[in-house]
Amino acid sequence: MRDAGSDMGWQARSTLHRYCRAIDDHDIDALRDVFSEDVVLIVGGDSTEGDGATQSFAGRETVAQILASLFQERNWARHVVSNEQVEERGDGGVEVRSYFNYLLAKPDTRVLGVGDYKAIMRREGDRLRIAEFSASILDEVELPRGTTA
Repeated sequence: MRDAGSDMGWQARSTLHRYCRAIDDHDIDALRDVFSEDVVLIVGGDSTEGDGATQSFAGRETVAQILASLFQERNWARHVVSNEQVEERGDGGVEVRSYFNYLLAKPDTRVLGVGDYKAIMRREGDRLRIAEFSASILDEVELPRGTTA
């Protein structure tokens, strides 16, 4: 693989950022829009703890519904993506690897976490869409919600 050109790199980063915004905004339509029709979501695996078992789920609607089910567990969320590495693949797609941090607001607690994203994207029409996606949470801590005076 070689580093993606600046335009392709920008588009790949933008797609990943649109994914995070859709998750944070609880927007299932925006989630559907970032995925290819035949997307594969891979969960588990690359964690630094645990048995490394993975599961995969295929199809845009299935993946969007799985991710949207997380909306019910929190009032709001904010994701920050960093250290994006974008490389062109031999098949014309691009691979994006990055770190992510998140803050989730639950009714009585706040959850802070860090992890790694891996997304394989391909061009569909005028934009890149995610064809394979995994998010590995490396660590997470749940804290009591602060009180205001």
